[in-house]
Amino acid sequence: MDASQSLDSDGNIVEYKYTITDQDGVITEVIQAEAILDRTILTGGVLTIALSVKDNLDLYSDVVTKSFEIDVLPPMPDEVENNSTIAGIDSDGDGVRDDVERYIASLPHTTEQKKELKHYSKILQRAFEVSDNKDASVQNTFDEITQVYCLKSKIDEDTLDELIDELNIKTNNTLLRLKKWALVKGHFSGKTVFTENDESVYGEFCNE
Repeated sequence: MDASQSLDSDGNIVEYKYTITDQDGVITEVIQAEAILDRTILTGGVLTIALSVKDNLDLYSDVVTKSFEIDVLPPMPDEVENNSTIAGIDSDGDGVRDDVERYIASLPHTTEQKKELKHYSKILQRAFEVSDNKDASVQNTFDEITQVYCLKSKIDEDTLDELIDELNIKTNNTLLRLKKWALVKGHFSGKTVFTENDESVYGEFCNE
């Protein structure tokens, strides 16, 4: 939940109070200075979130309440176990390693943007599986390029460049994973790529 659009006409907002009620009626209260509620602290299921903000005069706003359906996040995996294999731990079987999935969930972006970032991460993860197959590796790299165009239709370029760099660092974070990544890129060496410069069609590269 993002309360960054909240305004105080005669001062400034100093506190955001979130009251979260889960589908079992359990209530959690979060008081923080930041406008964006950390996604990783939320449980899955249908949540009702009430928000009020406090200004520098210690005055609270009216309460705004909304309900959301939240996907269940996997737990943060043990680092040693997660990095002991190339594939790592993907406990929910969605194609994105659990540590990477939790990183994406923590980002201050929209649900749609995070969905496409997860799809990009699936392609990065799939590269490990196909790294010994040249044709499959080449196709996977083309899929990666295509997904970047999709992401460009949803996230400004400077922010996207930073996100892509960070996702690659988090995905290829061990020596074995880096070697697989290098092998996949080696398979793609010498291939011709035609760039698309018409920003109006970038959205057409997204898979629904």
